[in-house]
Amino acid sequence: MLYPGKVEEREYQVKIAKSCMERPTLVVLHTALGKTIIAVMVIAEVLRTRKGKVLFLAPTKPLVQQHANSVREFVNTVEDIAVFTGEVAPSKRKDVWDGARIIVSTPQVIVNDLMAGKLTLEGIDLLVFDEAHRAVGDYAYVFIAEKFRAQGGLILGMTASPGSDPHKVLEVCANLGIQNVEIRTDYDPDVAPYIHDIREEWVRVSIPPEMKRVSDALRSAFKEYVDKLRRFGVLPKGKPASFSDVLAAREILQARLHSGGKDQSLYQALSIVAVVMKLYHAVDMAETQGYAALQNYLNKMRGDKSKAARTLVEDPRIKDVERVMAGLQFEHPKVQRVSAIVEEELRAHPDSRIIVFTNYREICDMINEELSKIEGARPVRFVGQATKGADRGLRQKEQIALIEKFKLGEANVLVATSVAEEGLDIPSTDLVILYEPQASEIRTIQRRGRTGRKHAGRIVYLITKGTKDEGAHFVSKRREREMHGELERLRDELRKHIALGQEPGEAFKTAFQAVVGARAGAANPSATPDKAPVTQNNPPQSSAQSTVKPAEPPRGQTSLAAFEAAPKPEVPAQCVKPVSPEIIVDSRELNSAVARELSKLGLVLKIETLEVGDYVISSRVAVERKEVKDFLASLLDQRLFGQVTAMKRAYQRPILIVEGEGLFTLRNISEQAIYGALASIASDFGVPVLFSKDALETAKYIQALFKREQGGDPRIPLRPGKGRTALHEQQQFVVEGLPGISATLAQRLLGHFGSVRAIMNASIEELCDVKGVGKMTAEQVKRVIEERYLEKGE
Repeated sequence: MLYPGKVEEREYQVKIAKSCMERPTLVVLHTALGKTIIAVMVIAEVLRTRKGKVLFLAPTKPLVQQHANSVREFVNTVEDIAVFTGEVAPSKRKDVWDGARIIVSTPQVIVNDLMAGKLTLEGIDLLVFDEAHRAVGDYAYVFIAEKFRAQGGLILGMTASPGSDPHKVLEVCANLGIQNVEIRTDYDPDVAPYIHDIREEWVRVSIPPEMKRVSDALRSAFKEYVDKLRRFGVLPKGKPASFSDVLAAREILQARLHSGGKDQSLYQALSIVAVVMKLYHAVDMAETQGYAALQNYLNKMRGDKSKAARTLVEDPRIKDVERVMAGLQFEHPKVQRVSAIVEEELRAHPDSRIIVFTNYREICDMINEELSKIEGARPVRFVGQATKGADRGLRQKEQIALIEKFKLGEANVLVATSVAEEGLDIPSTDLVILYEPQASEIRTIQRRGRTGRKHAGRIVYLITKGTKDEGAHFVSKRREREMHGELERLRDELRKHIALGQEPGEAFKTAFQAVVGARAGAANPSATPDKAPVTQNNPPQSSAQSTVKPAEPPRGQTSLAAFEAAPKPEVPAQCVKPVSPEIIVDSRELNSAVARELSKLGLVLKIETLEVGDYVISSRVAVERKEVKDFLASLLDQRLFGQVTAMKRAYQRPILIVEGEGLFTLRNISEQAIYGALASIASDFGVPVLFSKDALETAKYIQALFKREQGGDPRIPLRPGKGRTALHEQQQFVVEGLPGISATLAQRLLGHFGSVRAIMNASIEELCDVKGVGKMTAEQVKRVIEERYLEKGE
């Protein structure tokens, strides 16, 4: 099934591909060793031996397109290859899915269609997860894998950088249902013949005297605020405070607040922490990035309304820094060193391909401009898709086009941010330059993996002496060594479990639970290991529990169980219509865990963009979900009561769910204000407020509401009365029943025409005179008003 001569036969790739055909497998190979080729081999074999589909998932649109091209290039098949991204209309995806045997997609698209009931994973024989290390927490891979495991099938996960933490590796395995791990390092005997040397170089530069003055001023302010923070006893004694120390201090302070601390000094300390973190970042900008990056950061801080930003903007030292910078006309010496290295490489090897990595777009733009002055250099700027003000991102098609130009030699220098780290198929890169070292071993491996694929490569690290650069470089090297060691230990540990006779899947569960249990035991040494803790979801058990009859409630009192089947108010037959068992979900909620939990609970979701509310249960009940931090933020910026008012106008039974913990401790807001807001929502607006611990509890609330609304009578009111008594509200309610007319448009129409009758008698042209009413809406309104009523079936 592979085109002859297209794929080099490598022993380790063939071995791994065979293993992947036997059971769900995670493949850990660094970037240059051909994970995609292994995936192609497995896809070809599945197409040859099985009748189902292949679903290939990748986290970004460029990666999706790249993998689709790889399958077309290597696999000799007449089968259609469908490419799914957010740019493919949902209405078209179902037909494309049905007609294709190979689908390459971003995961969020699949999640959305699974939750909406538009697609199922039935008939999928192979599910491939690229960049599988992302399968933790609420990432879309976890949800898809859980759905897929219920029906069986092969799973192939691929990653170059699983990290040095074995807990995370095991979590990925557990989340994806992995039963086997294939790990290869450069030193394995079946890999060593294919490894090319990568020459590493370190170029150290000094901070210019002018920028040193700026850095010293910022460091002075940093030290003063750190000393203030030390007085609260949350920083280690006897050593300079690192950024991780400051983060740990913030966690300690927040824990004190969450445990019921009411001391106002805790809020003061947290405010100081925020100032320290901003100053730490400013120092980093000055020392490792340069004038433009620091100036951009200070400008953003002036637009920041937080207390920490205001404190810094008003600090005399920050004002002095801005005055000094106003007279500077130079850039960081790293910029000139990048230019010199690129010029030297192109002079010696005119056909070279070079990638320059940097963390920040403003530096990316600056380097791109400098390199364009070099004879023979054809640089291009390669950044992500997000557009922030005047800083325009690159659309998917533009990214793909730039990669193609780079392959063909039309561009020979790619100046890139982190978007170029993962999976880009650029086999002929000769030189990689890192403008700043990365403390993350994963990002370092990914960036270094851009070179040394088909032949020897070279990587250059730029390091500013005496700055964060030096620490980041050594931390990354240490973590990388630890990661390789952990992979070896993990491989040995898994072999040990399997040798003991456990099923492979159970080995991962056992190892995963062992790690989790060890951490939990460290946090709670008094816990009894042989007994499960008593929680809401794990009540105490009795050996005779199954034979004990529940106590009868007192006479005349309703039992709790009765609420599951409680009678519902009668709905007049003429006011009802059949309803499908689905919940309307606002499209912005798809990134929350609540939507995925609802899907797991068996509910079908209909995705729409809602003007009001997040979840529509029926025509009379809707739910607005607010995480605690959003609830508090909307209270401060006064959005909250406007949203509650809109909910009350739109639905007869609106409900507010506040999700999460820290309602009284997360922000510096008085308890009286929070209680007052909740009391006003409940009493003044008549909107019930429910509290949930997490996304799962929120989903269970919504499920219960759904059962109450639609579980008894399979019909819901077509136009339920909303309990209005004021005449203007009744008039608005009538007009809102017209097609395409929202509450806002109803108010405009009534204000323009003066009465409901005048609206009904208006012509299409007259309706169009009202702002927001287009010709199509006006025609629909007139059609509803004027055409003869037909009973169903006429």
